[in-house]
Amino acid sequence: MLNPPASEEQISALSSALGCQVAELESFYRRANGMADGATDAHLVAVWSIEKILDEHKLNWGSDANGPYCDWAFGDVLIYSHLLAVRLRGGLAPTYVVDGYSARESSSLETFFGAYLEDPCEFGTY
Repeated sequence: MLNPPASEEQISALSSALGCQVAELESFYRRANGMADGATDAHLVAVWSIEKILDEHKLNWGSDANGPYCDWAFGDVLIYSHLLAVRLRGGLAPTYVVDGYSARESSSLETFFGAYLEDPCEFGTY
């Protein structure tokens, strides 16, 4: 279900597209370059390969109480019903969200996926 690790060139291309390095995403993609295209887990969650992130180029610009942000999608839920995204804010640490559900904004990728594994129904997608 998971792809082999991404190459350093692929990781560098991702960082270049994001406009910054996101250490947790880089670490994840060094272990597995997302999932095979079209593959999902039992809850229809798909984590995209770097190639798909760059091809899809799904961005969401917005602003909230913490200021302006840009969400870069790196996966989807329920076949594109919702997007998994890294939220970038100038000068602040990245956070992780589902489709802009700020109630589920996580300060780390581990916490983000941990919340999903704990209770997918509370992940803001069902």
